[in-house]
Amino acid sequence: MEGSASQAGFYYQNNIAALKIIECLFFNSDIRQIRLENYDKGNHIDDIIIYREDKIDYYQVKWSEDEDNSYTLYNLLTAQSPKKSIFKQLAEGYLSAKRNSKHFSITLFTTKKESNQKRPSENVNHSLSEIRTNIFEPLKQSHVRYDSLSNYENYKETVEKIKQECSLDEDSFNEFIKSLEFKFSQEPIGQTQNALKSKLEILGIETSLFERLLN
Repeated sequence: MEGSASQAGFYYQNNIAALKIIECLFFNSDIRQIRLENYDKGNHIDDIIIYREDKIDYYQVKWSEDEDNSYTLYNLLTAQSPKKSIFKQLAEGYLSAKRNSKHFSITLFTTKKESNQKRPSENVNHSLSEIRTNIFEPLKQSHVRYDSLSNYENYKETVEKIKQECSLDEDSFNEFIKSLEFKFSQEPIGQTQNALKSKLEILGIETSLFERLLN
């Protein structure tokens, strides 16, 4: 079952990549190049790497067969041996991306939902949605560092737990969070394939070539 789930995850990733590749063919696209599974260019965030005119977009893609599955903050902070925690992976990806470009974004792209669940027993006293809404998103609109946000004290313990897991200093953590995007509840494989086939039709490309494109 684990092997088949992994294959399904790769297949979903290929569908998303194919959709991005097709977007390159449209006249107004700013996409110049797309690379897949290139660890040297983006540690842990190399599932899809999109080179645009003025920035690089790094994607870590996560698929789940169960559309009701969700990510809690505890999930993202917890390592699943032998893998590192997702926050740790994304933070290491940030350090890698920073060596390659000054302008970039890092996206966790997933079919999973965003959870409101807390985990007080593990000292996680705020949910992922709370931290994203009240700290991460305001930070992107602010000119001050995360620990100078007006509501930082309300979330300090949880934010510092995330920073500690990321193993980043204050300034690097600040820039990491500013570069980080969460794309939850993304369309499942079926809907993604429909969107892909629709774009192929617009471009006058036979939809029968769909599977060949994925391979």
